[in-house]
Amino acid sequence: MSRPPNEANRLTRAALGLALVALFAVGPLGCLARSASRGDVEGVKRYLAEGDSPDSRDIRRRSAMELAIILKHPDVVDVLIEAGADVNRRGYRGRTPLNWASSRFGTPDLIRTLIAGGADPDGTDHIGQTPLLFAVADTKPEHVRTLLENGADVNKIMSPKWKSPVLNVAVQQKKPGMVQMLVAAGADPDANIGRNKSARQLAGRNSTMLYAIDQGLQQQSGGGYAAVPRPAPAPRPAPPRVAPRPPPPPRTQSAAVNPRRTQTHDPRTTAHTTARIGADLRFGRYYALVIGNNEYRHLPPLETAVNDARAFGEVLERRYGYEVTTLFNATRSEILQTLTRFRRQLREDDNLIIYYAGHGWLDEDEDRGYWLPVDATQTDDVHWIPNESITSKTKAMDAKHVMVIADSCYSGKLVRGIHVNTPTPNYLKKLATRRARVVLTSGGIEPVSDAGGRNNHSVFASALLDVLNENQDVLEGHELFTRIRRPVAVNSDQIPEYSDIRKAGHDGGDFLFIPK
Repeated sequence: MSRPPNEANRLTRAALGLALVALFAVGPLGCLARSASRGDVEGVKRYLAEGDSPDSRDIRRRSAMELAIILKHPDVVDVLIEAGADVNRRGYRGRTPLNWASSRFGTPDLIRTLIAGGADPDGTDHIGQTPLLFAVADTKPEHVRTLLENGADVNKIMSPKWKSPVLNVAVQQKKPGMVQMLVAAGADPDANIGRNKSARQLAGRNSTMLYAIDQGLQQQSGGGYAAVPRPAPAPRPAPPRVAPRPPPPPRTQSAAVNPRRTQTHDPRTTAHTTARIGADLRFGRYYALVIGNNEYRHLPPLETAVNDARAFGEVLERRYGYEVTTLFNATRSEILQTLTRFRRQLREDDNLIIYYAGHGWLDEDEDRGYWLPVDATQTDDVHWIPNESITSKTKAMDAKHVMVIADSCYSGKLVRGIHVNTPTPNYLKKLATRRARVVLTSGGIEPVSDAGGRNNHSVFASALLDVLNENQDVLEGHELFTRIRRPVAVNSDQIPEYSDIRKAGHDGGDFLFIPK
């Protein structure tokens, strides 16, 4: 049905008026903003010289400054600041430029540039969120460090939505590395804001959060924020994009499980081991399934996982006499088929380590963690491996001791909660004879670092290899965890966890590393 002529004319005039308003408000089709989004420095300078405002926006109301920050064009940001852009102006989604730079879209250099240009380090968005909160929410420790070094108030009360300091938010979001860094910088874990709980009260009985608070307080008493340990920067080679990688060892090799193999001499039955545990114990065979995934087909590649896995397998063979099966850049079916083969062939006295380095994922709606093989996609979980599959495989194995070591994001969903055994005179003998299903993870339910360690290793793998290489005695799993926990925690935004595997048939034992 057609509209009356007068009404059609009126609507046409109204649309034309709105278009003219938009044209004068944001410039012709947001030309300056468009050039900023492309990183076209000369184009930005040309439009500024022609009279465009440095605060002009595109037709979606995004400023040139915001687009340059989000798309990481620092040269454009410099030009806009020199031209007088308002670095504290709230724009798209009610956020300031520093809010954007402090999130996953920005970099420490952009943060410094904006603050030097007059940005308020405590400037909030339209609902009271500070730049520090954006950095903590996106787990960006370098962003947090940069903001604190440039005057951000670690105890600022965010309002009206939050009504609490950023430390409380970090505790509620279970980010132990962030909690430790904030407390070390002077955040008060015992401050009550009105009727709200303090950070320590919010932590409750969560041992990981309480440990992070205590570590932060120790650093604070040792000299404030300057005492926070910072990892020394190490040059890391970029992942090759064109040059072929050296071929990994074959996935099916002689190190696979061989039930017919016999040992005429058990190197673990040394005089020292006998004195501590007992000569009458049978330790069985020691196996390891070592998985390292770098080259993902549909997800961002990793840098250190294969190198970590290869080094871990080598130290188990060389120092502890393990038979190691390696899977590099493995698919879902390859991982599950290998676990099934171990399930069928391991005996009651055998011992198995399952090491995984690769991508992980947490489905918050299902409260379930996953390992992501190289054929995993971001939008479909058909090739993901849920933690429940790992649990069921380890439960069904006849092996006496099974230990899972997971260096991946959100691997803490495998953990029931940290449990510390108390040594007794028969402590090691008890651990050696009882069934054990234990897990050592590189972090809790947060992203973990793929870098930061020595020799192109992750922080977690570097600490793990150091302990295993230096160990000269019987080393139980919990002691291994104790030795690597602090080096990892102080050099990264993660804290390792150790416990029995949920619902996998654990019976009070522990995994024992016995050097040759």
